[in-house]
Formats: sequence, structure tokens, C-alpha cells
Amino acid sequence: MAKLAQSLYFEPEEGTGVECKNMVRPDPFFMRSADMWQTARNNDEEIFLYAAYYDHRPLEGISNLIRITSVATQLYTGVFCHIWFPSFKNPLIVRAIVTKSGRHSTVMGTTYYEYFFTCNAQHQLSPLPSEVSVVIGSKCEIATNALDVRYPSRQQRLDFGICVSILYGFVNPLSFIDWLEFHKILGVKEITFYVCNFDYRVYRVLKHYQEEGFVKFTRIAAPVYESHHTACSRDAKTYRFLQSITRQDCLYQNMYRYKYLINVDVDEVIVPRQHMTYFGMMSARDIQRNPNIHQYLFKNAFFWLDANEVPQHPLFLHHRLRTQNILEAQYGLNMYKAILNPTRCIIMRAHGCAVPTRNSYTQYVDTFLALKHHYRVCEDLSTDLDVLNSTEVCKTLTRNLTNDLTTLRFKDQLVKEITKRYYDIFLPLSDSETSSTTVAVAAAANAITTTTTTTTTTTTTTTTPKPNPPRNEHPKT
Repeated sequence: MAKLAQSLYFEPEEGTGVECKNMVRPDPFFMRSADMWQTARNNDEEIFLYAAYYDHRPLEGISNLIRITSVATQLYTGVFCHIWFPSFKNPLIVRAIVTKSGRHSTVMGTTYYEYFFTCNAQHQLSPLPSEVSVVIGSKCEIATNALDVRYPSRQQRLDFGICVSILYGFVNPLSFIDWLEFHKILGVKEITFYVCNFDYRVYRVLKHYQEEGFVKFTRIAAPVYESHHTACSRDAKTYRFLQSITRQDCLYQNMYRYKYLINVDVDEVIVPRQHMTYFGMMSARDIQRNPNIHQYLFKNAFFWLDANEVPQHPLFLHHRLRTQNILEAQYGLNMYKAILNPTRCIIMRAHGCAVPTRNSYTQYVDTFLALKHHYRVCEDLSTDLDVLNSTEVCKTLTRNLTNDLTTLRFKDQLVKEITKRYYDIFLPLSDSETSSTTVAVAAAANAITTTTTTTTTTTTTTTTPKPNPPRNEHPKT
């Protein structure tokens, strides 16, 4: 990992483009594209290009680099960047550093990988690049693509923002509202989503919060798929193409907008156990405020939705049975999630920053302070996590569950907010559209009443571990 991080700083080869003939900016009419993706091809090698970002962090030793996110077949030959500047006819030509940044998937017999290209845009006259093209094989190849170089937003800085890598398939709209409102209470100021396909009721929820300025969302589709029905299919696993792509997009676009970037999915919440907000938690004396920390990692606990608990809503108040063994290490389920400093991360993956900047390190947060609550159906582990024999694994994981009452501290505020949202969002719909939704809203309201009148008499207690000194991990050299 240390060698990988080192390689993402420097670019060994460059040229002016003068030595190549007929070097002209690609004509949009002749550019190859697949929906929102641009393409580059060379024999059996094919790259689908999503976006390019300018990365200039002199305090972190990073200067004038362009990062490009892509999906591609296995690459065997060289990849080159043609970097275009507004005032120059010829491009700056550099060899790209090629890094596999995520998981792979096979579609119609071809295996595709998520790639992250790094190109050195340092020019002797130091202008800012406007576009970048990618070619395969020969550096003088005529480009069939040209990505606009995106520059990170420097809008008003927010203390806490969330990146959700990909929203696809069925998402319960009421649980979705629960999740959004819970994060509002915890102090999150903005959530960025990438959406593949979803129920129209989820779209209605997204639009409602977008109009408030709390949510941003971008539509995205896989560049290759067997049919439109499998473009975002969990079974086909084509959604995997999009996970690393969207994480890097959110990281680089919000690098200076979010002071702390929280990397969670819509079935996860990092829940403070001693404080009512993330600001209070991150101000605790057990949390180090060393500028060299690139991420704070939080341990995972599963809260099983198939543990025979009723009713379901509000999700975080009713589902309180969690695994006693927080790590579940014997099954490879050490699913930490991170609150990270985006300015000290180069590549972000599912559970945190995979490639940090130099001289950065991680703090592991003690479960006395916070725990990541992961709400899911145990049997889904076989699909999403490639856990073999999930039925047998789940028999073990669902034994001897602990009743965790931590979220009840947020009960009054959460009930008030989600009750209002349920009706604001769904009641204005016509009767023909909302027969099922109206019933669900009524059930949720009844669940809220039940929660507020009965949970205070619960006698089951939660065992809270005593605090240990924070454990830090320095990067290996």
C-alpha cells in the first residue's frame, strides 16, 4: 500500500505533443460514448471513462495532477493522457499511472475492472488544464474522448457530509426517511447520493430533501450490462462497476466542502454512545485532533431485521437486537466504516480511505464512544458480501443477541421529525398512487405511538465496554 501511495504522487514521462502529428482536440461529433461514459479502444482493450478531477494539494505533497475514474477490461498496454489547455494547440502527453480502485464483475463473458488513472498536468507555463483525453497503446493515438477537468467545489464549508456510493434496487421509503432524519439530528448538513434505479416513492423523498438543500443526487448507470433490466441488478452485480466510481466522484467534488466526510450506506448509522451529535463526539477528549489523521474508524454491529421484531418503523427505535460479537471476525465481517478527512485521502473504498496521503494514520474509535449500527437481513450476506453458507452463518450470528437501547436517547426528537415528514411527503399524492403507501404511513404512525408509550418500561440493558486508550495505526513503509 505504501508503494501504491508513493506511485500516485509522481509521473515519470511527459511530452509536449509536438512530436506527434495531427494532434487536434477531439471533435465532439466523432467522440465515442456510451450514455454518460466516453470510451477509448485498442483491439480487445476498452475503457469507459466517467470523469476527470484536478488534484492540487501542495500541503499534502500533491501538485497539478489529474485523476480519472473509469471501468475497463484488463489493460495490458500503456495508457496515455492528452492534457489540453485553453491557450495551447498541442496537448501535454503523459503516461498515466494505472491503479485498480475497486471490485470487478463479469458481463457476457468479459471481466471489467474499476480503474483510477493519474496524470501529471504540470506544465512549464503552469496553466490550468481544461480537458483530458485518454488513449491506449501508442501515445500518438488519435483520441476519441475528451473529459472536462472538474475542479473541487469551494463553497461554504460544512462540518459533516455523507457520501452514499450507489442507491439501487428496492429501498423502503419510510426507512429511508428515518435514516435521513436521524442523520439530520446527528448534525449532518448534506448528503450526496448516486442513483441507479429506484421506486418512484424514493424519488419523491429525494426530491423533497433536495428542495430543502439537504440532499444532492446524480443519476448514473453501468456502462455495460446484458439488458436494461440488469443495469443495476444486485444479482448480476453490475452495480459493482459504480461503487468505486461514485466514491471517488463524491470525494473529489467535496474535498474542500466537507470538513469530515462520512462513508456509509442507507442501512448504516454511526451512532454516538455518549453524545447527541457528531460534533460533540468528535470534540471528545478520546478523539485525537491531530491533522495527520486521515480517518476515524468505527466498529460494526449487525442489527438483524429478520429477528422477529415488530413493528418495523421507526426503524432505529424498534430494531434493537444486535450481535454480541461486534466484529464477527471469524466470518470476515469486520465492516468498519469511517469518518475521514477528505483532504488527506487519494482513493476511498467501501470501508474508508484505502490510499491516504503521506504521513497519515488512522485512529480506531473505541466502542465506548460510538458504534456503527448496520440494519440488514442476515440472509442477504450471501448476495452482497459473498459469504458462503449464509444460512449456517446466520444461525450462529442470530443467537444470543444483545438488546441495545442506545438509539432511544434520540426518540423524542426523531419521532417528531419523521412523523411530520411521512405526511408531508406522501399524503399529497393522489389516491390512485398511494394505496400501499397510505397504509404504510398509517402503520408507521401507529408504530411511533407504540414506541413512545412502551419503550420507557423496557428493563433489558445494554453492556457498554469500558473505554480503552485510542489505538492508532501508522502506514506501513
